[in-house]
Amino acid sequence: LRVHAGDMRVAYRESICSAVRRTSTHASQLKEGGEVRIEIEVRPLDLADGAGAAPQEGPQEAAAVQHAASEAVRSALTRRELGHLLDGMRGAAAYGDLLGFPLHAARAEVSSVTAPRGTSPEAIGGAAAEALSQAVAAASPVLLEPVMRVEVQTAEQHLGAVLSELTGARRGSVEKLLTPSDALRQTVLARAPLAAMVGYASALRSLTAGEASLSMEFSHYARVEPAVQQQLLLQMRGYV
Repeated sequence: LRVHAGDMRVAYRESICSAVRRTSTHASQLKEGGEVRIEIEVRPLDLADGAGAAPQEGPQEAAAVQHAASEAVRSALTRRELGHLLDGMRGAAAYGDLLGFPLHAARAEVSSVTAPRGTSPEAIGGAAAEALSQAVAAASPVLLEPVMRVEVQTAEQHLGAVLSELTGARRGSVEKLLTPSDALRQTVLARAPLAAMVGYASALRSLTAGEASLSMEFSHYARVEPAVQQQLLLQMRGYV
């Protein structure tokens, strides 16, 4: 068994900031020419309403994006054409505009489809995929990052150093401090981006002389801060 080890990869997602409605045209792939014309609207879903929750892995992950077709479109297309239309949208949602991460916390609806007679369902699906990709690119795409729920237990004399590290280099926010009756150990409850927590266990041991304990679990997805996003874009595109 050959194993290739590398740096940990964070499961980023992409979303959009604004609602966009646009009409796009695509080649019908017929010998006599013609175009498939699709009107589509995309809009962001509120991350605070549960859209930032952990997406399912595998084929179910597309559920993080709502795909829909208007009643007019459903009436005009055959079942097979409608299936390819929705499949094309799901396929496009698997690759975001910024770095190719899956789209998350967004809704896309096709309100109109016009195609020459004889256009194949596959061509309609391809046109829907292109239309969604173009709409997402025009809707102010942003990166989302996984945020972790963090619990640290530490002796009181190390509390200041732990809080400083969490809220500084780790970009975290402290939600609660719990003090047991004996007051010998403090429990810190916080949330912090997963990307910033890489290597934190080792740093925590150094800060507390190995006396602290740490646990983390996934909490939700949140927008990446603009300055951090810009640095990520440059880094992942190979500019730095």
